[in-house]
Amino acid sequence: MDEVTYREYEQNVWRNIPTLHYRLVSHQYRAQPLRRVYVPKENGTDRPISIPALEDKIVQKATVTVLTAIYEQDFLPCSSASTGPHAHDALDASGRTICRGR
Repeated sequence: MDEVTYREYEQNVWRNIPTLHYRLVSHQYRAQPLRRVYVPKENGTDRPISIPALEDKIVQKATVTVLTAIYEQDFLPCSSASTGPHAHDALDASGRTICRGR
């Protein structure tokens, strides 16, 4: 969206990251609009893809890193993704745990 590459951002990284951090903690940061691109599918139709700006990607990755560090320790062996192909397995495991009274 902003047409800034990682290489360009990295050239001033010692200024860019502290500036980004300041904008985040001072609530001045605003995500930029996504760029919409259409990719052709095998069946002849187009699939829309939204592409975020580079700083939005950096903020998203930092958020994932922080939240993972906080919540990963709370996952149990029976924990599973709530969506996707294993959602039914997660529901089954939850049901078994609830029925056992744990």
